[in-house]
Amino acid sequence: MTTTKKTAHHDAPKKHDVAEHTTEHVVQKSPYVGFWVRVAAYIIDSFVINVATVPLWFLFGALVAMIDNKGMSFLFTMFLYGLSLAVVFVYYIVFTYKYQATLGKMAVGIKVMAQDGEKLPLGRIILRETIGKLLSALLLMIGYFMIAFTDKKQGLHDKLAQSVVIYKDPVMRARGWVVGIALGIYGFFVIISLIFFIGIMLVAGMFATSSYDKFNSEGVHPDQYYDYDYDGDVMDDADIDEYYDSIEEYTGPDVDGLPAESIDDTNEQLQESL
Repeated sequence: MTTTKKTAHHDAPKKHDVAEHTTEHVVQKSPYVGFWVRVAAYIIDSFVINVATVPLWFLFGALVAMIDNKGMSFLFTMFLYGLSLAVVFVYYIVFTYKYQATLGKMAVGIKVMAQDGEKLPLGRIILRETIGKLLSALLLMIGYFMIAFTDKKQGLHDKLAQSVVIYKDPVMRARGWVVGIALGIYGFFVIISLIFFIGIMLVAGMFATSSYDKFNSEGVHPDQYYDYDYDGDVMDDADIDEYYDSIEEYTGPDVDGLPAESIDDTNEQLQESL
């Protein structure tokens, strides 16, 4: 009887083994999150970060505008960039450590964890969210595109930190409507931006073409656009010297600080003399 109890006790799995088996089971049953769902989470996180940092940009932008010293303005600008980057790092590190997910990941129903199914340690979270993501971005964004092609949907930053991104609920997977709205809004702004950019390029091209046609019809290269005197003739070196001599004659060698009326009068007199 005693032997039976000992055998039963010996065969019973340890508590640690049960927890480890359960954790492994969760990791195996939870599908890894694909590229576009993670893009949707990133879009939401970017919106949150912008809401937090835009007031800082306005505040420090106003301070920079009031500073007359170029060196100090540069330092303030660099400080603002550094502060914005620090806000991004703190946001991702704190939320990932405390909740295993940022607000964007929470919205779409995904979370970050270690490859072995445990909670990702703080040190590896810092590595993932700072050096890892910087490397993913600096390598022509290849580190992020890796998510679409690796077996466990890991980016370079995931590989470095030995982390994976999984669905919180393997059955429900991601919240499709949240993903759809985020990607739809982002796509809309991308299309609007492209249309605006193409429009600007077309207008600039039309202006350049009309200018070229105008000067080409007169047998003059567009590079000589500003080399005309007041009669519409192309200015040679002698005309240019005469122009500057005339300026000194009417205004003196330095025209800085003259009122607008004096400059206009001088231009009218120069037009009559040339």
